[in-house]
Amino acid sequence: VMFLPEVIIRPVSVGVGYLRDLTLTCTVSSYPAVNKVTWYRNSRQVSASSSAVVMKTISAVTSRLTMKSVTHEVACGNYNCYSVNSQTAVVTVGSEAFLNTNTTSVVEGDTFAVECRAVGCPPPSIIWQFRRGVGESISIVRPAGDLDRQSQVTSSSASKSILTFKNISHLRTGMYRCRSANGIVKVGYSGFTTINVYYVSSFLVSLNVTVDEGASFQLSCTPQGNPLLSAVRWKKAAFVNFADEQQVPNNQRIVVAISDASVTLNVAQCITADSGWYLCQFPGVSSFVRSDRIHVVIRGRPAGVDASTVEKQSIYSRNFTLMWSKPFDGFSSILYYIID
Repeated sequence: VMFLPEVIIRPVSVGVGYLRDLTLTCTVSSYPAVNKVTWYRNSRQVSASSSAVVMKTISAVTSRLTMKSVTHEVACGNYNCYSVNSQTAVVTVGSEAFLNTNTTSVVEGDTFAVECRAVGCPPPSIIWQFRRGVGESISIVRPAGDLDRQSQVTSSSASKSILTFKNISHLRTGMYRCRSANGIVKVGYSGFTTINVYYVSSFLVSLNVTVDEGASFQLSCTPQGNPLLSAVRWKKAAFVNFADEQQVPNNQRIVVAISDASVTLNVAQCITADSGWYLCQFPGVSSFVRSDRIHVVIRGRPAGVDASTVEKQSIYSRNFTLMWSKPFDGFSSILYYIID
């Protein structure tokens, strides 16, 4: 008596972990017996194109399909054997998350983004996690932004999430990872990436300086916190309110040097134009962090009296009074004038 084939696949629903092995078994009962069992995935024939896919005939009526180290790309879908209209086995693959685990250093106040990619089927959800250091507790970074409103989670697709820091604070220094989950087997965790934020809380600076023209002077600035010394800048102004400030140039006469902990301003063969107010600054969250001001006085030769300002007053038969505008004093008191 002939009868149509009866196809049984086990298991009919299976969730397999990412890069784990998958095994499906198909039994076909018919008379006369079938000569060959063919496997189908999403209505397309499965091919044993590599050692990762093994189709083995157990008996005349039983076939076993084994896929090694599966990913969502090669394993997810609906499986049939013998014909595409036979019993269906549904295969899903657990999620896994991937993140660049290098350490990244940024300066406080910068904008910075970290991208996480997740795989699996069905498509996983992604959650960002944070901890300040090894051994400390792990907290969740909220999608709408954390407590200081500096981070925001944006997703460009179901399998990618971007954590963006705007105007980043040094309080965001720490270790970040992403967690992916799709309800299959177990959640996936990326490795940790470390974000190091350079910042300055205050400065220690040298005292005011008074030297003679032609000499040399040195100003030192030692930032406190976690500074990137190359980002420290020296500023100079003629007025104490720094309304006319300019960045101090680096040239043959003026050299900015960086040591282990300080940024030093070395000025050789100084001139009276080097007199003024100096400070050093570093980027901050809302504005620059600035040091106390240092007053530099370069004492030089006074300028001559402008003859056009000389006036004779109180002229008498034996004496008269001369008056003139005071010339530039070279940043020191003029002791006397010589009148020819």
